Amino acid sequence: MKKLATSIIIIFFSFFISCKKSANTNFKKIIEPQMKLEKIIIVNLNEVSITFFKIRLKNDNESNIIFQDNNLSEFRKKRLKPNKTGFYLKNTKNDSLIMLGIDSYYFYEIIGKKSEYFYVGTSNLRNSFNEKDSLKLRKLFSNFVLEYDGKMLNLDEIKKSSYISQTYYDNFIKRKNKLIPINEKLTISIPSEVIEIKYIKELPITKNKWDSL
Repeated sequence: MKKLATSIIIIFFSFFISCKKSANTNFKKIIEPQMKLEKIIIVNLNEVSITFFKIRLKNDNESNIIFQDNNLSEFRKKRLKPNKTGFYLKNTKNDSLIMLGIDSYYFYEIIGKKSEYFYVGTSNLRNSFNEKDSLKLRKLFSNFVLEYDGKMLNLDEIKKSSYISQTYYDNFIKRKNKLIPINEKLTISIPSEVIEIKYIKELPITKNKWDSL
């Protein structure tokens, strides 16, 4: 009888541990963010034009998610070659790349259980400044694939930069174990025959103005 009771206890605890492991696995399961390109916005600033891709992102995870960013100013300053990290435009014919950047933090955070717009942009994309050549521009965009590759994103390796405040960085360090880094490769389609291309002559200042474009 004593052996039977011991066996029952062992079976019970094994079942309990198994359930707990299963619960932890489910808790850690990451829901892939859903991204949809809604509009292409071209800002004509006379000497330079900036092309932005307005993307609606839905984060169904409870926790905030982190995307890898490309700091374009650092790429120019250090004369780095484009590579498939963060966001980029890939030419489907010859696999040439155009780097895209979000902001200056090397990472971009989206709040959990939220849907919002974000914008990736690049400067002087060929022909993007020509407002009257929209057909040619649409053909240009149709040759590209908008991609994200976060395989190099490591939250432990994000360092304080001159582009981010000490307060924000300290807060990020405290929270980073609760954040979800997006290390996957994602593709966002560019439907050239449907997508709207909008031209403006100055950069909006507030997020509300950006979202209303």
